[in-house]
Amino acid sequence: MLSRRHFLAAGGMLALARSLAGAQTPVAVPARRQRGNLRIAVSSLPPSWDPLAVTTLEHIWLMTLLYDSVGRWNRDGAILPSLGLSWASSVFDRVLDVTLRPDAFFHEGQVLAPDDVRWTIERVRTSGTALPDGWRMEHVWRTEALDAHTVRIILDAPDASLAASLAAPALSILPEGVDLRRVHGGTGPFLVHIGVGGDALFRRNPWYWQIGRPHFEFLHVHEIGDDTERSTALVTGMVDLVPNAPLLDVPMLQAEPSIQLVGGPSNHLCLLQVNLDRPALRDDRLRRVLSAAIDRGGLVKVATASQAEPTSLLFAPDAWASGGADEVKHRSPDDVRAALATLGIHADLPLRLLADNADATLANTAVVLQEQLAWCGIALSVELLEGAELDDAIRTRDYDLLASYTRPWRDPHELVRPLLASDGFANRSGYAAPEVDGMIRGATMVADRKLRREKYAQLQQRVLDDVPVIVLFRLHYFDAMSRRIVDYAPLQPVTARGLLPAWEEGAGT
Repeated sequence: MLSRRHFLAAGGMLALARSLAGAQTPVAVPARRQRGNLRIAVSSLPPSWDPLAVTTLEHIWLMTLLYDSVGRWNRDGAILPSLGLSWASSVFDRVLDVTLRPDAFFHEGQVLAPDDVRWTIERVRTSGTALPDGWRMEHVWRTEALDAHTVRIILDAPDASLAASLAAPALSILPEGVDLRRVHGGTGPFLVHIGVGGDALFRRNPWYWQIGRPHFEFLHVHEIGDDTERSTALVTGMVDLVPNAPLLDVPMLQAEPSIQLVGGPSNHLCLLQVNLDRPALRDDRLRRVLSAAIDRGGLVKVATASQAEPTSLLFAPDAWASGGADEVKHRSPDDVRAALATLGIHADLPLRLLADNADATLANTAVVLQEQLAWCGIALSVELLEGAELDDAIRTRDYDLLASYTRPWRDPHELVRPLLASDGFANRSGYAAPEVDGMIRGATMVADRKLRREKYAQLQQRVLDDVPVIVLFRLHYFDAMSRRIVDYAPLQPVTARGLLPAWEEGAGT
């Protein structure tokens, strides 16, 4: 097999070089913090620039170039002001007043108004469970503009996760009544000057409220679908930045002296959703045996090039929601076969695993699991699909196990509400437990973290007992870039805001 490094040496990027030749960084001059052009490669551009319609990490990264939310997260996990200068709760945490910054403008020069925030919130609220983030405003009863700079949000019950949702990219503020088919910018640092599909040109927003930022005049965003070609374009200098660098390429990128990686461990989980409608998988004892049969350490080493943390838990040990639960102990193949025999399974147990073939890490995970479980008396057939065919298989629940990712989160409600609630958008297991629904809701009824932690500890243990999902590992996340880019901030979850303080050494105007 031709390695990625050999691929570079073989000169396999001639066609790609021609396609990017028109977007090279200007000739360097001895200047500091002057605005230049930055070339970025992503696997695909979003089908629209509606922040509520995107789900992939790269698309979320791109949206945060265009839009602001009421709040924003810092690197320590605290919510800081963004479009909302301050917010205050009252009436037993059922009323939230948000004071907006008066110096925020949309890209065409109109000032940010409370009705823009109200309209954005109502758009999410009325979407219900039809969209991945519709649940975020489920406890909002109504919104109103108190004055020229204040929005009042009235809830039907307390919701401790509301502040986190108001800082989510899906709640990016758009102008009231904007045509979503033609929207191409908000109050963010850039706007889309050209394109949807193919390549796009992002232009610096002249009305951006952070004075002096960003330090780049244009972003040339190129669509390069193949992971190897995208990484190779970075190493050979044809692009300057690759957000969400392919994990299998991280070791190669780390070895390149001209490349730096910003990021590290994240809370982005890879897991198996167990189809609880399948007769063989309705027995929770079998599901626990299946979880213990997986060698997560070996899986991470092969499937992710060691760019993940093996775990069977929803919450990382250092997360404030972690309840001190123990990891699932790996059982040997002989132990697994003996456990299956006690359940009356003496021949190989046939199971069908579905995974996205377009994602190399998921595809690798499926293949490694197939090999591991074969030694344990579990005949795992792997179906690698993509696009509409994958969507159809998921919709018709034509699988026993589904390999998938969770989305990055800050407040634990952002993880458990979509994944484990009986009406959760990402609940592909068909898990419906009224007690668990009560735990999920109860953990947001109070703001005190100690009380919330107790609820999440109970929920974590319940997941380990019921096994509606089998957590495999916690992925690393990196933005890879040229070392000429200086002061790129390592912010989580996935956001392009790390680019705001960054500048390029030697870049011309």
